[in-house]
Amino acid sequence: MPAETLIFDLVLHKLVQHVAPHGEQTHHLEHAVRTLYRRLTDDLRAESAARYDKLLAELYDAQTAERARLARELHDRAGYWLSVAHRGMEELCSPAPGAPAPLPARAADAVEGAHSAVLEAMHSLRATTTSLRLTEPVTSLETALEAALAALSTEVTVRLQMTGDEAWAPPDVKDEIFLIVREAVRNAVVHGSPGLVVVGVQIAPHELRAHVDDDGRGFAHQVRHSTDGVGLATMQERAEALNGRCTVTSAVGRGTRVEICIPLQEQTDA
Repeated sequence: MPAETLIFDLVLHKLVQHVAPHGEQTHHLEHAVRTLYRRLTDDLRAESAARYDKLLAELYDAQTAERARLARELHDRAGYWLSVAHRGMEELCSPAPGAPAPLPARAADAVEGAHSAVLEAMHSLRATTTSLRLTEPVTSLETALEAALAALSTEVTVRLQMTGDEAWAPPDVKDEIFLIVREAVRNAVVHGSPGLVVVGVQIAPHELRAHVDDDGRGFAHQVRHSTDGVGLATMQERAEALNGRCTVTSAVGRGTRVEICIPLQEQTDA
C-alpha cells in the first residue's frame, strides 16, 4: 500500500474519532470516506498513466521525426560533397589513359591517405544515417538483431544468444541496445578480423545485460584506431543516456569484449 494512503487512513481515523468519538455511525463514515478517497486516487493514477503514455508517444514521434530529418540532411549535404571528393581522388590515384603524368610519389602518398580518410568518412556517414533512420520502435529485439547481424558479414560467423522476457524492457531501451550491439559487432567485423563473434543478451525484470565477444586480433587501448574509438565512445554515450554503462576490454591477439548493463527499474520509474 502506498505511503500516502497509509497516512490518509491514519489522519482520517484520528479526525473521525475527534469529530464523533462516541457516534454509532463512526465506522460507516470512516469506511465511506476511505472508499471515496481510493476511487478518486485510482482514477487520478489511471489518468496520469494515460497522460504519461501519451506524452511518451509524442516524445518518441518527435525524436524519430528529427532523426529522419538529420539523416536526410547528412545524406543530401555532407554525403554529396564526400562523394564528389571521393570521385576526384579516385581520378588522381588511378588516372585514365591519356591523362597527365601521375603525381610525384610524396604527393601520391598524401592523396592516397586522404582518399582512405574520405572512404572511412563515407562509411561512418552511411552507418550514422542508417542508425538515424531507425524510426520504428524495435518490437522484437531478437528479430531485429538477427536481421542486422546476418547483413553485416558473410565471412564471419556471428552467433546470437538471448534469454529473458523482452516485455521487461521498454521500447526505447530495446532501440538503444539494438544500436549499441549492432555497432559493437560492426566494429569487431571491420577492425578485428575475427572468425567468430558471439552476442549475448540477458533480460531480467531489474536489468538488461548484453555482451559482444570476438576472437579477433584485439587492440591495445592506448593505440586504438581513431575511427574505432569514435564508435566505442558513441556506444558508451548511448548506454549512459539510459543510466547504464558500456565497457570494453581487449588485448592484442586475444580479441575484444564489449559489455552493456542497463537498469530497467529506473527506466520504469522515470
